[in-house]
Amino acid sequence: MPAAFHAPLPPSDVAAVHAEKTVFVGGTSLEGQPANPTHPNPQQRQAFAMHAIATGKVLNSIWPRYPADLHLIDPVMKVSSSWPPTAIVHGTADQTIPIAMSKDLEKRLKEAGVKTSLFEVQGEPHTFVGKMTKGSATWDSQRRGFDWLEERLEQSYAVK
Repeated sequence: MPAAFHAPLPPSDVAAVHAEKTVFVGGTSLEGQPANPTHPNPQQRQAFAMHAIATGKVLNSIWPRYPADLHLIDPVMKVSSSWPPTAIVHGTADQTIPIAMSKDLEKRLKEAGVKTSLFEVQGEPHTFVGKMTKGSATWDSQRRGFDWLEERLEQSYAVK
């Protein structure tokens, strides 16, 4: 993590992120497309997220009761047979979230009888989606997850 992400953020940037009405602003789409070019400062949200990761404050910034009641937001602790079909796409070189966590979620979902699949993308880090190019091996690997979801949707909406 670059040293710059450890430096305190300008209070105005933090306030701007908290004032946003939409959570999903900035970054890239799953297809690797650029962020919304009309956003006044798309770097604020990215800097906020990277700072939270670098300083170990992700949960503090999204869960006001941290460290209490984490069982209420931890997906692994909420698995039940009523979960929808779930695809998990995870880079094998992810140093932000260990792949073991995705494997544990997959195992628990399967134990609960939930249709699920884990798609490992070889050699890719946590945020590989923003850097992949259409038609690359990485694109093809993550695309398997989309194909899996598309199959579930086709099954859900099939004429009977």
